[in-house]
Amino acid sequence: NLDHYLDVQFRLMRQDFVFPLRKGITDFKKNGCQKNYICSDLRLYYDVHIVGTVFQDGIDHILKFNVSKLKNVKWDLSK
Repeated sequence: NLDHYLDVQFRLMRQDFVFPLRKGITDFKKNGCQKNYICSDLRLYYDVHIVGTVFQDGIDHILKFNVSKLKNVKWDLSK
């Protein structure tokens, strides 16, 4: 039935998103809070500040952080 199919697809897609996040957090906790720690499943940003919140189709936070060392990041393609 359609409802069951959509439910299964939703759960699979959610797991595809959550698993790397869960793995990255677990790896980070094992390796401690080292500032030079690199993890393939997780990106850490320091000195991040919430400067605003938008309530339109959900909740979005506007963040401010130093991007001077992140020149090669394609922000429009990032999650």
